[in-house]
Amino acid sequence: MIVSKSLLAGVCVGVVGGLALPVLAANVITLKNGRVISAPTIEWRSSTGDYIVAAEGGAVPIPLAQVARLNIERPAEFDQAIGLVKSRLFRQAVPLLEGIVSKYKMLNWDVDAGKWLVQCYLEINDPKKLATAMDALVAAGGTVPNNTLMMYWKMLQKAGDVKRLNREITRTLGTGSPDFVATAYMMRGNAYLKDGDEASALADFLKVVTLFKNEKAVQPEALFTAADLLDKAKDPRGADLRKVLMQEYKNSEYATKAAAVK
Repeated sequence: MIVSKSLLAGVCVGVVGGLALPVLAANVITLKNGRVISAPTIEWRSSTGDYIVAAEGGAVPIPLAQVARLNIERPAEFDQAIGLVKSRLFRQAVPLLEGIVSKYKMLNWDVDAGKWLVQCYLEINDPKKLATAMDALVAAGGTVPNNTLMMYWKMLQKAGDVKRLNREITRTLGTGSPDFVATAYMMRGNAYLKDGDEASALADFLKVVTLFKNEKAVQPEALFTAADLLDKAKDPRGADLRKVLMQEYKNSEYATKAAAVK
């Protein structure tokens, strides 16, 4: 497939397979060889992995592997959806955003709409649909902010869905900043604890104590809970961790709790 440019009647056009494509159209596809093609419509065909570019005389398929970037006309309903979100009318915004995600798959706007859709499901407090929306966003090439993940985990924790919470946290461990990973371990440890799995909970709290000593925000709770679990197991390390808690975090609420227990 050869793509070239020419100038016709003052309008720059791209030519693909001998078909003229007006560059002044709203949708532009830039190929890795530097060629720029514009067309009234550009669609994604999942079955073949091609972009279908409208041209005079027919539609031209362009393989994904040849595409560097896309500029697709802003969906008319996008601004309406964002207006609804900003007005906190999340349920009304959802069908509009879902429509954009579906219609504009692999056309950039699926990522933009997907981010807003995630926020809607977060606000609506629907963990199941939120999980689906986050998975779709990541699959489309977007990213889910850490604070959104944390809020999602808290929703699962509140709902008592320990199995899903553990699964979701586990697949994100090893990624992100140290404070994010440390907090993830704490949440998973508390989930294990709530589920009665004290051995797994202790393992996570000890990871925080030993591997994330610089994360001061989570250390007091990790030290306190790990010490308590070690005491139950008649492990002398519990006293050592409690000593660290009392010395290094003496003004924390967990030091106060430890002093009361002692």
